[in-house]
Amino acid sequence: MLKKMVILLVAFLLAGCASTFSVKGTLRNSVDKFNGEINNRFDKSGTFTFTSLSGITCSGEFKFFYKGNGAGECKCGDGRSGTFMLSAGSYDGQGYGYGKLSDGEEFIFQVGKW
Repeated sequence: MLKKMVILLVAFLLAGCASTFSVKGTLRNSVDKFNGEINNRFDKSGTFTFTSLSGITCSGEFKFFYKGNGAGECKCGDGRSGTFMLSAGSYDGQGYGYGKLSDGEEFIFQVGKW
């Protein structure tokens, strides 16, 4: 669910161009999956929003800090929050990430077409 936030982070890549990429992921301790999108901006930062199959929505912001690697924070509609790391696998909209929510649940996600 909240893992989705992680996905958002992947919005990275394409430095110098604003773009939107799809994100999908899963929570490690449950069968809940999430889908969403990441929007990266010209200044190497971005936003993301995702919704889990169980209906929880999370959103947040991220920044790239070194060669396509970045970090961000998110807040979810169920009261949880979290942090995540992401990495741009290439400059064509592909990447991945991982994070942890405030209740200790971990999540993983991928960005773009795989």
